[in-house]
Amino acid sequence: HVLLAVCASVCTASVVKISNVEPRRDTQGNILNVHDGGLYFFESQWVLVGTSYFHCQSFTNCSSHIGDCGWQDNNFSAYTAPSPQGPWTLASNNLIPNRPAGGANFRPKLLASSSGGNTTYVMWFNYQPPTPNIPGYLVVATSLKPTGPFTIVNEKVAVKKPLNGDFALFRDDDGTAYIA
Repeated sequence: HVLLAVCASVCTASVVKISNVEPRRDTQGNILNVHDGGLYFFESQWVLVGTSYFHCQSFTNCSSHIGDCGWQDNNFSAYTAPSPQGPWTLASNNLIPNRPAGGANFRPKLLASSSGGNTTYVMWFNYQPPTPNIPGYLVVATSLKPTGPFTIVNEKVAVKKPLNGDFALFRDDDGTAYIA
């Protein structure tokens, strides 16, 4: 079991056990199809957002190459729960209806941005085109809900150095956000 320290809105730490042996299931009994994303506490609920791979029914003949089984035209899923242990309810398995198609969309990250009493949820994610030797890039989408749907607002983010892989988002106390 993995121990997870949780800091809720009043920042009272408690210990929650989450199994890394048994798959997590949603309220319908399905294994959660949410990978390489993150766990967030938004709007008084836990939100689990990650990549959903729909084309791969088993791990046989699947690899991390674009065009192979799970790495094609994938999307993102969001699940909600009252606690990090669940029970998890599927909120959406199509978070970005207008996502780039044909390649691989992966590693979504979320931030909440508040202005004038309104909150906008900002998702950054990687897109790897299906064409070999073309570098991937970051895409930004926004939504009024952490569970989508999200609309792409920047299809190809200009960054100083090419980035296509793992990254993190951080928002400082003054509201300034950073990507690392």
